[in-house]
Amino acid sequence: MKKHVPPQQDAKARYEAALAEAKKSNRRVWAVVSQTRCAPCFVLSRWMESQKSLLKKDYVIFKFDNVCDHHGAEVWKSLGFAGQGVPCHAILDADGHELANSIGPLGNIGSPSGPDGIKQIRKMLTASRQHLTDDEIDSIVLSIQPE
Repeated sequence: MKKHVPPQQDAKARYEAALAEAKKSNRRVWAVVSQTRCAPCFVLSRWMESQKSLLKKDYVIFKFDNVCDHHGAEVWKSLGFAGQGVPCHAILDADGHELANSIGPLGNIGSPSGPDGIKQIRKMLTASRQHLTDDEIDSIVLSIQPE
């Protein structure tokens, strides 16, 4: 079985590459910690992919696995996600400073759904956007499937 395991990715190198791309393209980094066999992680990933055309205006998406990726746990801790469930995500400026995160008044929203998750995503987008319009944020938020 070991010979068929995919190669381990280096979360730290990919994080640094995402920051460099954000700096180069004048965007933010949306860092998402997830795990391979996590249903909410899969839902979040699919939702973000469905909104990719709008999200890429302001964000470089950086997804990593805190368990399977090389340096994954280290990046997870450095982003302040330790102790949170997965998925957990934050929006950072190009220097790695946090602008917003998925931890709302009721805790980590993980994969956004329901009124609290939708409210937190809107807050994250509004606090960190540079190019997205109010109408585009409305479109992104309205695409979230209610519980």
